[in-house]
Amino acid sequence: MKRITKLITFCTMLISFLIISNQPVKADGPDYDITSVHVKAKVQSNGSLQMERRISYSFNGKAHGVFYSQDLEDYQTLEQPKVAIISKGKTQQIKKSKSNANNTYELEHYSGGDYDFRIYHRIKDGSKLTVVYRYLN
Repeated sequence: MKRITKLITFCTMLISFLIISNQPVKADGPDYDITSVHVKAKVQSNGSLQMERRISYSFNGKAHGVFYSQDLEDYQTLEQPKVAIISKGKTQQIKKSKSNANNTYELEHYSGGDYDFRIYHRIKDGSKLTVVYRYLN
């Protein structure tokens, strides 16, 4: 009788765990789609690459910006970064800053060649935004 009670308890706990763990998880970030990505790479006379990457977003909710990570090899560097945003048909160059202020960006470099751009730009529900990243590599 003890075995049956233990087995029923175990099965009940297992079924409860499976039901709870199978629930969808929602992230706390903004809801958006990447609608297009365009990349241009131009080889310079010294062998470096002049990169331009345009990423367009469509937002279903408010946001304070976007994040982009560029993974490079250990021996590669990202130099002369410039960032622009295109919103409502207008292009605006934004400045590098640690202030988290609207229309600024941060660029962090990590060991292993990883570079993270954080773009700070107030985004309203239903907005479209294109971010243009330019740099030498």
